[in-house]
Parts: sequence; C-alpha cells; structure tokens
Amino acid sequence: MKQLLIIVVIFLAVTAGTSLYLLLSGDQTAPENIALTVNGNHFTLDEIDSYFSGRFPTDSATSDGHHGDRDLMLTAFAEERVLIQEAQRLKIDQDPDFRDKIQRYYEYSLISALRNRQEQHYRNEIAVDSATIEQRIDHFLDLYGRPITFRLSNDTEPTTLPFDQIPNMYKTVIADLKTGQTRPVILTGNAVNEITLVDIGKKVSEPAASPDRDKIKQMLLDYQTGARLNTWIENLIDNASITYPKEH
Repeated sequence: MKQLLIIVVIFLAVTAGTSLYLLLSGDQTAPENIALTVNGNHFTLDEIDSYFSGRFPTDSATSDGHHGDRDLMLTAFAEERVLIQEAQRLKIDQDPDFRDKIQRYYEYSLISALRNRQEQHYRNEIAVDSATIEQRIDHFLDLYGRPITFRLSNDTEPTTLPFDQIPNMYKTVIADLKTGQTRPVILTGNAVNEITLVDIGKKVSEPAASPDRDKIKQMLLDYQTGARLNTWIENLIDNASITYPKEH
C-alpha cells in the first residue's frame, strides 16, 4: 500500500511539473522560424507554404529584393486565420448543420478520390497493351464509310446511319460490339440508354478527311477506362450486403 502511495505521489508530481513547464514555456516554436503571428498563434513558413501548396506561384524576389508572391501569401494567410478564429469564436464549427455539410463534403471527396485512383489504375493498365489499342483504332477507322444499323432502348425500329454521322458517345460503344450485342450507354448524369448493334454494312465510301488517330485513341481509352470502372463499381455493389425495406 505504501509503495502504491509513493507511485501515485510521483505520478502527480511529474504531471504537475509537466503542466507547469508547458504553461510557462507556451509556444515552443523557435523565434527565427516564425514567419507570422496571428492573435498569439505562431506559424512557420513551412506551415504556410504547405497550406497554400499550388495556390500561389513559386516566390521570386524582384529587383529591389521585395518578395511579392510571398507577401501576398502571408497577407492572405493572415486574413484567413483571422476569419477562421472569428468563426471558431462564434462556434460556427460546432453548429450541427455546418458539421453535416463537412461530413457530406468529406464523403463526396472520398468517393471522388477513390474513383480517380481506380480510373487512373485502369487507364495505365489499358495503355500498357499498345498492340490491342492499335487494333481497336484500326477497327474503329475501318467502320468509317460503312452503314451501321443499331437500335436504342427507346426506339421501336432500328436506325441505319453512316458511321461518320453517329454521335461519338455511340461510336465508341458500337466499335466495341459484335452484331447482336447490347450495351448500356451513360448519357448525362444518371441517364442511361442501351444500344444494340444490328448490322454493319459494307463500306460504300471513304471519309472526306482522314480521322485524327490520336483523338480516336483518346476516345477509345476513355471509353475502355469508363467501362472497366463501371464494371468494378457494379461488382462492389453486387458483393456488398445491402438490405432494402420491403416497400422499396
């Protein structure tokens, strides 16, 4: 019991000493590292540079030694700190509505970052297979001058158009289909249409101007990347445990 009491006394003494030291010492940022002080809060140049990363051009001194960009950055940082401190003083950051907006923004940003990362992964993966890309481009170019018969999900009858006149959003899908196959086409927002390739006719003409091969390559790369991304998302949803209410 006596040993326990001694340990408690030592612990309290150390805690009190540490608290007193922190209280007396205050902000331990070395004076030579302080670039700005706002209402008693010190900030180093590294902290400010990190905060504005990409928002201001690299600092360069003018002929008179005046750092225009750096001064602008310090002024902007000071103004933002003052506004942030005032918002915190008014406890806006504790408002439930504000916190809800932050949460929704965080979730949206998280989803966006995930999609971008996965999209870049697929884009790099597809770009590596240059032989397949070139084959797809050759097939795409060969469709020019051919009548294409296709049916959209809302159409009662098939439509026949020269490949040259078909909108690009459908061209990339048609070029990836075999006769009789159907595939969804994402239009705008969440709108989705389905396109079925009915027939590819014989070539009856050559394009008036030679299509831009690099542009077509980019179109096909975008399409293939988007298709893989959509499949990945569908698989995630299919493998997830999702329960809807009975009236859903």
